Amino acid sequence: MRWIAVLVIVVLLAGAGFWYYARQEKIGAATDKCVESRSELQAFLLGVKNKDSSLCQSLDGGMKNRCLAYVAKDSALCSSSDSECLAVASGNVSACFDPICKAWASGDVSHCNELDAASKEYCSNLVSLNADYFAISEAQCLDYAKNV
Repeated sequence: MRWIAVLVIVVLLAGAGFWYYARQEKIGAATDKCVESRSELQAFLLGVKNKDSSLCQSLDGGMKNRCLAYVAKDSALCSSSDSECLAVASGNVSACFDPICKAWASGDVSHCNELDAASKEYCSNLVSLNADYFAISEAQCLDYAKNV
């Protein structure tokens, strides 16, 4: 009977250890993703702000295409399926479906007023190309990851 109790305790401890390890792995992955995405967004904004396509080259996929299109103001550099990129690169506000796109395409942050407070702040800083707003430390990303 005693060995059953010991076995149950061992199984419970092993389960708790596995849960803790899995959680730490998840937090680590979320932290890395947060840092990477914020760094990419900063490079994107700096590339567009400085009209420096070399900063766009460090980006991947759609983010790279958008960056190059926005720097050159050439919608031909957008993916044909990326309606927001096409609208912003050509300055065609009427092709936008949301306030952030409208603000980007027009350069008018007043479109951000249609959003809730947190989204408005994000939109305003995005459209004004404020890369510093998107600077985030690894510690801040870790705090974020712990709460996800």
